[in-house]
Amino acid sequence: MSEPPPEIPTPFDAAGGLLFALRLNNPIEPVSWNDLERAEPQCPLWMHFDRTRAHAQEWLRDRSGLDPLAIDALLADETRPRATEFDRGLLIMLRAVNLNPGAEPDDLVSLRCWLDSSRLITLRQRPLHSVAEVHQRIVRRQGPGSSGSVLSSLALAIALSLGVVLEDLEDPLDHADEALSDARPEAVSISQLADVRREAARLRRYLAPQRDTLTHLVISGNPLIDAGARRELLEAADQNARIVEHLEEIRDRAAVTQDEYRAVRELRQSRTMYLLTLIAAVFLPLSFLTGLLGINVGGIPGADNPTAFWIVAISLLSLAGVLVVAFKKLHWI
Repeated sequence: MSEPPPEIPTPFDAAGGLLFALRLNNPIEPVSWNDLERAEPQCPLWMHFDRTRAHAQEWLRDRSGLDPLAIDALLADETRPRATEFDRGLLIMLRAVNLNPGAEPDDLVSLRCWLDSSRLITLRQRPLHSVAEVHQRIVRRQGPGSSGSVLSSLALAIALSLGVVLEDLEDPLDHADEALSDARPEAVSISQLADVRREAARLRRYLAPQRDTLTHLVISGNPLIDAGARRELLEAADQNARIVEHLEEIRDRAAVTQDEYRAVRELRQSRTMYLLTLIAAVFLPLSFLTGLLGINVGGIPGADNPTAFWIVAISLLSLAGVLVVAFKKLHWI
């Protein structure tokens, strides 16, 4: 006798992985675990899961009816933004800003989505501010009423939240530019500029494909995405494109600032070395003469003359003056 299937958790059991499920009709209706398989095709349904929970993975594999390739992609450990069309739906991977307390905003987290004619299934590993924002709008009757519109609203909310990342990257650059304009290169952190370049390159690695993904969804003409949702996706794609262009500008600006910092430091070092070289050039003959007069052998001129010291001192000062005048005529000073 086979073992009974595992018990399905109670509705909205975060420990089981069902964070929420809403039937997008009027009025909005919450849906339990046991009602997920009985979704009505004419009434769209949005289900949001915690990808890490065993019950959510079990439902997705055994009860969702999705293509096995789509299930494996939704549960994969690593993802990058993309959109893949299946016979009965769309698989969409997005990246969003991590706005959780204590998190770095440039730490992008993934949102995995499945869209078909009656359902939008989303999965996350960490809480997403954009998902909570769209969820609250729907609950307040201010949000979209179709699964395709929910997807486009999520994409737009994610795109609009990316501005936080740019602010964090631009602050060190503004500080460095101000320090360099005030001739204070010592106030510039070269390691911080390198971090900005690395972060900009890392963010672009995910956001450039996300821009292309959203653009593909707009121009694909997929019937799962209506005209209103397509307009929102177009705005999200445009916002992502601006973010990517801004990241490229930040990366180039950081590189220019690094070059300017190195040029200022090298100029200072060159001036210092030049000054030290001139000083050495002036004092080299003086040191030679004082060394010659200081040798401990007989026959040193003026050894018995009480005014010899002043004669030598005045002669050395005169020689130093002649050297300075000569350097000026040679344009060395």
